[in-house]
Order: sequence, then structure tokens, then C-alpha cells
Amino acid sequence: MAERRISERVQVLDDFPVTEQTTGDLLGHVGNLSLHGMLIISACRLEVGRLYRLTIRVPKPIQGRNQLHMTAMCRWSAKDKESNITRTGFQFGNLNSDDELMIRRLQADYAFSTSDNGLIG
Repeated sequence: MAERRISERVQVLDDFPVTEQTTGDLLGHVGNLSLHGMLIISACRLEVGRLYRLTIRVPKPIQGRNQLHMTAMCRWSAKDKESNITRTGFQFGNLNSDDELMIRRLQADYAFSTSDNGLIG
């Protein structure tokens, strides 16, 4: 499958929990993050094709906010048979400029490494 990513994907050092806004259920933790999507690491598969309302919690406030709220479409979800870890790819809906700034700051402040200059979208 050809890569169709349109913005830089950055692995994050910290363990940012991701919850579903309507239920408050913990879905997993951010594995990598871009302006157009993210990878969540979790214990179970999520529903592909579903539009989720997500909240990412961050350890310290960025511009007075310690949460980022967005809608995101689940594009794929795959469970690793050996590790029992599930990786799920999300594509964000429309983010406003404050949300984009917060994502850029998270990438800058918590970057582990840039994944082979891969792009996410």
C-alpha cells in the first residue's frame, strides 16, 4: 500500500491518554502524532470507519489547555498477535488553529524521534 501521508509523523515520549468524549472510556495512548492524524496504542481493536470524538490529555498545560478535543475517523486497527498490542490509525477532522498549535507544541516538546521522515495524513 502506498504512503499517502501529508504531514510529519512524530513519535512522542510521554504517555498521552486518549479517551472517547461521550463515554469517557480510555481508548489507548498516543503512539505518534501529526497535524492530520495519530496512531493510538491500545489493548483492543477499535471500529474501523467510525467517527470518534476524542480527548487527548497532556501532562502540562499548553496555552492554558491540558486537553485537546477533536473528531477523528478510525482508518484502520490491527492487533499484533505476539505482543497483544493493538495499533489504530486515526485521521483528524477539521482542527482549528489553536488545536494545530497545540499539536505542533506537543511534537516539539515531547518528540521521541521522527519516524523515518514518514508522513501521516
